[in-house]
Amino acid sequence: MKTILVSALLAWAASQPGRGAATGMPGPLAEARARYEAALANATKPIRDRYLQELEQMRVIAFTTKDADLAFAVSQEIALLGGNGAGGIVTDGIDASSVDGVKQRLINTTWVWHASETITFLPDGMARWSNTRAEAFTWKVVGATPPVIEGKAWNGGKYRMTLDARLRTGKVVEGTLPERPTSQIRFK
Repeated sequence: MKTILVSALLAWAASQPGRGAATGMPGPLAEARARYEAALANATKPIRDRYLQELEQMRVIAFTTKDADLAFAVSQEIALLGGNGAGGIVTDGIDASSVDGVKQRLINTTWVWHASETITFLPDGMARWSNTRAEAFTWKVVGATPPVIEGKAWNGGKYRMTLDARLRTGKVVEGTLPERPTSQIRFK
């Protein structure tokens, strides 16, 4: 009964000009809804934070054991929750809307390269590869919206990474190989 009443009230509110135009709800209902959502977020925050901590521990284990599949899946779950692995939204104070800001945010982060391989972006424009080869990758941010990295792999082949705005997931194109997913598995 309550569901029908609320649905009818919402339908009526949406049809009323000038009332809650931004939300489609009358002002008092929109305010009540905002209070409800804030209380719900506050009540579930400890549970969410514990889950994010568990995920971060799982990601550390995956990184240590070089299980890139698990690290990728865990990183996607953390990104889905809007977390940085420590229970909150990424707030490192760096504006990633410019090429330089994207570069600063990516320095010392580690990304899935392929299967159980990773690369870590170093400050000098080089990237360390997790494989046993001594050769290093190069990297350079060439775009901020969307964030795009280009460089050369250890074998001299060109690659391009296009990342999401939060710098958590993306796609890699390496030479003529098909596009594949990537995600950040270790944050700075």
